[in-house]
Amino acid sequence: MVRDHLTAQGFELVRNEFAWLAQAPASGAPTEPTVVIGSALAADGLIDTDAYVGWVRSLAADGPLRYLPHRREPDTALSRLAAIEGLVLDAAGAPVELRLRGMTASQRVVSLPSTAAVLLTTILAPRGVAVMPQAVPESWWTDRAAPSLRAHLSSVLRLAADARAARTGPDSTYPEDHG
Repeated sequence: MVRDHLTAQGFELVRNEFAWLAQAPASGAPTEPTVVIGSALAADGLIDTDAYVGWVRSLAADGPLRYLPHRREPDTALSRLAAIEGLVLDAAGAPVELRLRGMTASQRVVSLPSTAAVLLTTILAPRGVAVMPQAVPESWWTDRAAPSLRAHLSSVLRLAADARAARTGPDSTYPEDHG
């Protein structure tokens, strides 16, 4: 583990709990039980747009959700998402870490691999909010997504699992917490 290697070399690691962010007054947090953090992977041509929209549609089929678009998502994709029944489409705006800090334990955040999921886990897990970054299915990747990029994005899932375990302990419902 990286922590052990650094400690053996004399480094002291201090976890940033982002207390200033977690404790800042929060107003206007989404009320929907599920919030999806939009991804630029489709806009960048790295994953199949139809598969991505279908994934968001399947999440909306489980109940109301709020979709926070990535700033690079094109209007054509946002129009398709806005047509999904049960989905409330927000405008791109302040960083998700600021917009979601008022969420409660009855809610969850879902995303594809994103560093935002790591920070959101750090600030929302103590409140009982599930932050659930999902692996990109292999069939979604396009030829533009190099194997090194795929591996890097998959490593974000490990970081999110580590952040979750640091706050709440390993969870058997998250396979990435055990590997």
